Amino acid sequence: MIKIKKNISFLYFFLFAGAFNDILRIGISKITLFRILLPLAIIKILLCSRNVRKLYVIYIIIAVISLIQSAIFCFTNRVGILFSFNRYCTGLFYYICIITIIGSVMVIYELSYKNFEEEFERYIVFVGVCYLFVFMYIYHGGYDYSYRNFIINNPNDYGAMLAAVLPLFYFKAKKTKKYIYIVFILITILYLVLNDCKLALLGVVTQIFIIIYLEIRNKSMGYRKLLIIFSVFCVAFILFILDKKNITFHGYTWRETVINPIKAMINGDMYTQSNTSVSYRVNTFIASIKWMMKTKMLGIGIGNSGVLIRNILGEHTLYESWMEKESISLHNAFLEIFIEFGFIAIIGVFVIVKKMIKILKITKLKSYQICFVTIVISSLLWLQGPSGITTDYQIFAIFAFLLLNTSSKLLEDQDLADKYCIKTVLNEGK
Repeated sequence: MIKIKKNISFLYFFLFAGAFNDILRIGISKITLFRILLPLAIIKILLCSRNVRKLYVIYIIIAVISLIQSAIFCFTNRVGILFSFNRYCTGLFYYICIITIIGSVMVIYELSYKNFEEEFERYIVFVGVCYLFVFMYIYHGGYDYSYRNFIINNPNDYGAMLAAVLPLFYFKAKKTKKYIYIVFILITILYLVLNDCKLALLGVVTQIFIIIYLEIRNKSMGYRKLLIIFSVFCVAFILFILDKKNITFHGYTWRETVINPIKAMINGDMYTQSNTSVSYRVNTFIASIKWMMKTKMLGIGIGNSGVLIRNILGEHTLYESWMEKESISLHNAFLEIFIEFGFIAIIGVFVIVKKMIKILKITKLKSYQICFVTIVISSLLWLQGPSGITTDYQIFAIFAFLLLNTSSKLLEDQDLADKYCIKTVLNEGK
């Protein structure tokens, strides 16, 4: 039984408030428990960790670069987008929340690195179970998103956050031999189907393929190429069946939901209307790729992607309520980051890909290394589900957790922790 130290209990509470940022609020206002705790969390982690202070310095540098990107874009674009300091600051606020989440995980690691893995696993399991209950309530409770009583995020948000925890539940089951975790996974998959979270469901299917491949690879390196060929064949066969067979699900066919959109994105053919979930995402993808090529990946600045896509897709029939807004969501976290940050995003992707390649060169992967690879690759699908992930803080907490657990620069003894923590903070736990 591991007891959480006093000096990190506040940070776990802060992470929990972020995990349920949508629900833990005052009425239907924008005042949430997470936002109330945010200033205290920033002070806490800045005082406690030199590494976090470096993280904030990097954030400030990127913010300045993004301001320059935004100014250049707004003064040179030909789609009528003017510079908005309020829009820029709103984007900065969301990103500073994300940085604070990552910083909190880093400080928890530095202050209790010996117990970090087990402590954080218990936290993720607890939050994951809570997510499933909310997810079940969305389906059985008939929640209508009318903002009359209280706020719950879209099922796609919860679908993505559940997809982010499922690989961790699998390895928890494998390590503890407690198959209740497998039951959790099966129930989650069932409710992904019931709540019609298509991208999250495809992401989970992808996770299953990746985990099976890497688990078999661990046991026999000789079958690596054969496994890759077999996996590619399976994916191609499934796509062929979905294209040829008119399989109906939730009132639509998989051909119109999966195959036709893939063909449209490859050919660059935008739908004449952007007023369905599928057509909107396809048009957003095509328009975003064209604009990234047009700007040569220089970036258009924080907060401008939603205004850009809204102006472009206005010619492709958006919902009337969307046309009344200045900015809309891209429903694709990767596109939003690439458009807004440009070459900075490319650098970030290069770092992650480099880390994945380094991991995959290892002969036998550990559980967290498999988990890291699985979640990063599958996120290409399930991160496209939510309208925006800047407030889905649990996802960033899990990424930070996995990055720390797969890092080669792990702290080895408590003496090294003194470099990163002020003694008065350490004394709080005594």
